[in-house]
Amino acid sequence: MRVRLFYLLVPLMLAAGCSKLEQSGAFYYYFNQKIYLDERRDMIFIQFEKNLPVEQKQAIVQSDASLKPWTYQSRMGWGSTTYDGTLGDNAVLQSSRRISQAKMNALRNREGVLSVSYMFEKDGHFLAIGNDFIVKLYEPADYSVLEKMAADYGCRISDRNILMENTYILERTRGCRYQTLDLTHIFHESRRFYLVDPNFIIFGAFDV
Repeated sequence: MRVRLFYLLVPLMLAAGCSKLEQSGAFYYYFNQKIYLDERRDMIFIQFEKNLPVEQKQAIVQSDASLKPWTYQSRMGWGSTTYDGTLGDNAVLQSSRRISQAKMNALRNREGVLSVSYMFEKDGHFLAIGNDFIVKLYEPADYSVLEKMAADYGCRISDRNILMENTYILERTRGCRYQTLDLTHIFHESRRFYLVDPNFIIFGAFDV
């Protein structure tokens, strides 16, 4: 089971010790606190363009014989799910060894691919960061600042979070030279916004 969580649910993941994995240099900001993430460098998350034909997604997934679709086994007896691109707009691939940046870049350059990033693991859960992130403004007047920064850094404002005032979802546009996590750092460190967070996807969020 895969769940996408917005930033108000992120604190549920934070009070955690390090996982069995070695801590990487990857981090995100929760307000002014740096939260470090443990990368699964043998696993990658691919996000496709919406409504990409299944045949095209499968061709991308099968383009490197050393990468195989990952199967998640539920601990709650809900069975298993294979993330091969047929279930939605993303896939998770796994290797028996560390996946190189060269392999990731080759996938990023494929037509129909929005983003490729390492997976993360925390508290027994697998996490991914896709092509979008969340920005909360201090006040409505800051929207023009958000528009300018989005344009300057290759993003577009894709939606407004109707549950939270002055909160928007930004997406990387194709060709943006920054990865999603890097963009959250840039927007946060500008100190122009109340909160900036990656839009985490949690696999098996309800497994205990």
